Amino acid sequence: MPEPPPKPPVPLLAQEMFAAEAVFQLAYGRFMQRWARLEQAMFFWFWWVSALPEGRARAIFYSAKNFAGRGDMLNAALDYAEVAGRYVAFGRQAIKKARQFNSFRNGATHGEAIFDAGTKEYVMLEGKHTLPHGADTIVTVRQLEIAAENVRELGRLMFDVRQHAGATGYPADGVASPETCLERIRALPNLADHIPPDRTPSDYGLPPPLPQAEG
Repeated sequence: MPEPPPKPPVPLLAQEMFAAEAVFQLAYGRFMQRWARLEQAMFFWFWWVSALPEGRARAIFYSAKNFAGRGDMLNAALDYAEVAGRYVAFGRQAIKKARQFNSFRNGATHGEAIFDAGTKEYVMLEGKHTLPHGADTIVTVRQLEIAAENVRELGRLMFDVRQHAGATGYPADGVASPETCLERIRALPNLADHIPPDRTPSDYGLPPPLPQAEG
């Protein structure tokens, strides 16, 4: 029986697109997973400060269909929370930072993933635009990676302070105070995809940005 003819090679552009798509999916998935973890931290805070049974707290908190509604619900619960003021102060700052980060999340989740032949990478672009128009709305893999790290840090601090209050999950000396965590939240950038002045790309596992072409 004759051998089947060899399959034609995959065109170079298609190979580049497949590789770029895999990189994009990894960065996008990491960001979305960490955002889900942040919203989980917010629920645990709502459950705690509302003093409701878990099932009732879940039903109420997740009855809000968007992030803004859940943030408002947690903020309102803090008004009546029977917890120390140091935790309330931290919680309000955490909600404020999460709201700032949410603007990036909205752009990243409501765009259209397209292949940029110029940079050889997948980017997220507002659906009403095409390249090169709408370049200012692009979300790149690099931005997703930076945002994923900032969101991870915010969620981690929220969990840490909750565990500090309950003295659970870590040894007593293994959790920073709410005041220290509050300062760490304030040091985070206001935009999720930005690197604060006191950190460098290497802190995020990234190479330095490429220099901009002149002219």
